[in-house]
Amino acid sequence: MRNAKLRTPFDREVLEKARQLAMQYRLLLDVNEQGVYLGTAMELPRVLASGATADECVRNMREALTTAVATFLEMGKAPPLPLRQNRRDEQIDVRVTAEEKVRLEAAARQSGFRSVSDYIRRRGLDGAA
Repeated sequence: MRNAKLRTPFDREVLEKARQLAMQYRLLLDVNEQGVYLGTAMELPRVLASGATADECVRNMREALTTAVATFLEMGKAPPLPLRQNRRDEQIDVRVTAEEKVRLEAAARQSGFRSVSDYIRRRGLDGAA
């Protein structure tokens, strides 16, 4: 049976699980020159929606995210976890020289970070925002 609102053939249980997860995703909204709100999510940046108002954009984003997550679930793939769960399950390897390592460790300590990883993460994410 198709869900009338989303017009998708998803199983009710899959759709409900997808909706619950999609509601936890962090949304980013922007307004273009024409005053149209454009939205995406931190966890699924390729999922996009728009709306004439911020509220409409959020509703459209939640529906688009629900569809994306339900698709993941039906394909047997794990959708991204909400960022608020702060679960770090990805790793990036960075090779540095011995001198660069010493400088990074000193900068991390001087800035009050517990580790070089925390320092690089924060500095990198600050620059990416």
